[in-house]
Amino acid sequence: MKDFAFLNLHFIWKIKYVIVKHYHPHGSLSQIVTEYTLVAAFRTDGLSDIVAPFPPVPQQSLYFYLNDPLKVIDENNTNQVVIKPKALFVGTQISTKHLALSSNHLMFYINFYPGALHRLLKVSLSEFTDTDIDASFVLGESVHLLLEKLTFSSSYDEIPKLVDQFLIKQFNLLKPALPIDHAIHYLLKEDGNITMDTLASMAFVSVRQMERQFKERIGVPPKMYAKLIRFSKAYRMKEINPFLTWTSIAHSCGYYDQMHLIRDFKTFTKMNPGSLEELILITPYHLQSHLG
Repeated sequence: MKDFAFLNLHFIWKIKYVIVKHYHPHGSLSQIVTEYTLVAAFRTDGLSDIVAPFPPVPQQSLYFYLNDPLKVIDENNTNQVVIKPKALFVGTQISTKHLALSSNHLMFYINFYPGALHRLLKVSLSEFTDTDIDASFVLGESVHLLLEKLTFSSSYDEIPKLVDQFLIKQFNLLKPALPIDHAIHYLLKEDGNITMDTLASMAFVSVRQMERQFKERIGVPPKMYAKLIRFSKAYRMKEINPFLTWTSIAHSCGYYDQMHLIRDFKTFTKMNPGSLEELILITPYHLQSHLG
């Protein structure tokens, strides 16, 4: 387990503290869960919410909000604030969301291996693409019972144990892995930098069959997912170290040149890298620096 705690004293917002904790899942869950993460952020400035950008990431996750619920700015509806359920499945994102975070933010999430939700839920992940789904719609009343246990747990470190118990009981029938599942893991490991022919060869199917299987498991075509993996790594590198140049980031992420990086940033955020960099510098919450 890795622990990080830090103060954000250089911002005008009076953030009391931020805690990030990473936990390993139970060994029996190691095929489907990469890790658990807890994020706690508390402010004492008396202000309402802080809006922070959340560009798309390649992960598919189950989120629990244990204090105040998550609020999302609906930019397609005159910036209306949408209050989300406290337990959410989130599929593959392909657009940037703007989150309104309260002064009492406590979140715990399960990060699944790519394709694992398809194997667990036995549904096409295209239904989850660029959206979130109330977890109780998928898993029933058991989610509310778990959420109550997590909310009233005696300590942060008790939470992953409760989640282990829930997942082991809930997902006792796992759809077997196919070669395409291993190919998807390899694509993520290689930061999206392998060809579609190589991916199909690893899956022992034609490119067309691979694309169909891929979309069923991830929700988007493999070429878009590869772009998303590269983009997400580039954004996180900048969020973690704002002083890195975009040229060095483009090189580290496998971009042919900086123009390809700029094109992906515009695709996934509708902003150029420079504008997004300005947002990173003024936002007190760096929401993706803890992602693996």
